[in-house]
Amino acid sequence: MSPAGLAKASLLKTPGGMKYSGQDVLNLLDAGHAFRLPDMHVVALADREDVEYATSIARAAAGRKTPEDSEGFRSAIARAARRLGLAVPVFAAPAASKAGPCPVCRRPAGGHLPACSVGHAARAVKDGARVLKAAAREMTGGKPKPKPGKLSKSERRELAGQAGRFDEMARLAADPADARGYRELAAEARDRVAAGVR
Repeated sequence: MSPAGLAKASLLKTPGGMKYSGQDVLNLLDAGHAFRLPDMHVVALADREDVEYATSIARAAAGRKTPEDSEGFRSAIARAARRLGLAVPVFAAPAASKAGPCPVCRRPAGGHLPACSVGHAARAVKDGARVLKAAAREMTGGKPKPKPGKLSKSERRELAGQAGRFDEMARLAADPADARGYRELAAEARDRVAAGVR
């Protein structure tokens, strides 16, 4: 590419228009102080103004799949910033092009339709509920926390069995105070079965 071709405004991206001559651009490229984009545009990275301008170009192009939205361009800007002693710019995470298809709509990443957001919201709510249930199971030792209200059949059977065991323990207790305590527990269990509530 000739110096005259490189210096054209359509091929040279610099802040404020024509800042470098064609020969300057070739020298910048040779020295590694400029970056040639895949579409043949050249972005100068020689000074603070150039780095700030290139950073704004890269941020504006994020996620658009344009030549300015490339990892090579972002890393060239970071290298230039380090070379000049500037703060390394932070760029938004690149588009999730390497991700697999969406689990809800099966479209490639980034290709969602507006109607798809309802499905994504529903999926997020369902996933959140699943996480909360798992946390509750862990906190209660694996048993689901009983809901207030009526006793289920299995709970009634369990309480009736407890009442029977308490009666048996009262019959076998040597101390009359212990026997009285077991009878009270058995009566309590029978009352809960009769009432049918927790």
